[in-house]
Amino acid sequence: PLVARLLADLGARVVKLEEPELGAPVRQAPPARQGRSLLATELLGGVESAAADLKRPGGRDLLARLLERADVLLESFRPGTLARLGFPLDELRRRHPRLVVCSISGFGQDGPAAGRAGHDLTYQAVAGTLASPMSMPGIPAADLLGAWSAVSSVLAALVARERGGEGCAIDAS
Repeated sequence: PLVARLLADLGARVVKLEEPELGAPVRQAPPARQGRSLLATELLGGVESAAADLKRPGGRDLLARLLERADVLLESFRPGTLARLGFPLDELRRRHPRLVVCSISGFGQDGPAAGRAGHDLTYQAVAGTLASPMSMPGIPAADLLGAWSAVSSVLAALVARERGGEGCAIDAS
C-alpha cells in the first residue's frame, strides 16, 4: 500500500482493486478511530479503490478495462498468481507494450524462496538485522525500503518508456 500512496502523493491517479467483502487487509489493522484503521487512513490516502474479485469474470473484466489506459500495474500477489488469474506477463506486455508492471513480493518472482510468504519481521530476520536488538524494531524497515525501491524503479521505468516507447517488468522484492 505504501507504494501506491507514494505514487499518489507524486500526482499519479491510483486505483486499488480490493477484495469485495472486507476490502484491503490494512483496513482491519489496529489501532482504529471512529471505526476506521489509522494505518489504512495513512496508507490509502489519495488512493481510489474499487471492489473486484479477480477470481470472477466481472473482476477480471474490470482489471482489463483499467489496463487499457494504465501506465503502471502494481501487483503484490505471490509469484504466478497474476498469470493464473488470466493476466500472464507475456500477454500483458503484448497487449499493453507501454505498460510498466511492478510485481512486489517478499522474495522475488523466482528462486528457492519465491513462494514463501513473509512480512517485514520475516525479511529483517532473514537479513540478520534482528540478531542484536532486544525488542521488535520500532519501524518496518524492510517495508519502507522496499516501497521506496519499488517507487524509484517505477519512476525510472516511466522515464525509460518515454525515451524508448516500451514499458517493462519490475521484480521488486
